[in-house]
Amino acid sequence: MLGDSSIEFHISEYPVLLEEMLNITLTYDIQYVARRGWLEGTNMFMGKTPLVFKENHIQEVNKQVTQETELFIGACSEPNMRWKLSIELEDLQSGQLQTVYVFFQTQSTQ
Repeated sequence: MLGDSSIEFHISEYPVLLEEMLNITLTYDIQYVARRGWLEGTNMFMGKTPLVFKENHIQEVNKQVTQETELFIGACSEPNMRWKLSIELEDLQSGQLQTVYVFFQTQSTQ
């Protein structure tokens, strides 16, 4: 939740697959801009994997931005991983930064 606004998160594969390129789509109000994002394990620290945002699409009718990014999650020795995806958004009116989090888990099939 962003103040009085919301953010939608869609991932191309569910359940989330390991060692596959995943497409992530974010949709949020036009008053925000995504500044950075990263993925990190919560039950095992594996560093931070940065998100690289692609070109965004502005929908003037409903005053929303659709932002796309790709993410590759490598396999881990832990068969059941829990993850935190962090997205830092800037409010263009106030200049304040807000971070939203998406939590999910993966299971290794090996």
